[in-house]
Amino acid sequence: LSYTGATINWELYGNTATMGDRGSPTGWDGINVTGALSFDASTTFNLNFGTTLLGSSVDWSDTLWGSGQQWLVYSGTVAPTGLPTLNVIDWQDAQGDFFLLVRAGSFFELETIGNNVYLNYVPEPSRAMLLLLGLLSLGFRRRRAV
Repeated sequence: LSYTGATINWELYGNTATMGDRGSPTGWDGINVTGALSFDASTTFNLNFGTTLLGSSVDWSDTLWGSGQQWLVYSGTVAPTGLPTLNVIDWQDAQGDFFLLVRAGSFFELETIGNNVYLNYVPEPSRAMLLLLGLLSLGFRRRRAV
């Protein structure tokens, strides 16, 4: 299977990353590939989270989005070559709320692991973690000064 200059539209229908939900009407899109899978830089990967016509219930304020998530998008029998270009926009959830407003600093990325292609969600670093790192850095600086 070769994607050259194609547009891939991937949809998530609910606040889930449970593997049993892959390909279900309340889960997310997934494709099983037998043989070689290749992408080139002209292939675009679009994400859609707010398809209310299909019954989406994605909500950026749900607790799912407070931690990292991973979805199996392509399951292959051979390691894929290349990755599509992720089309980064300010996605809307089913309530009409914008991703960059509700989840500022968070992002999505595509990753190849073995024969599979995954979509990863990386949440913003929590303020508590940033504060802790800042305090640790101050502690190390004070130690050096002595």
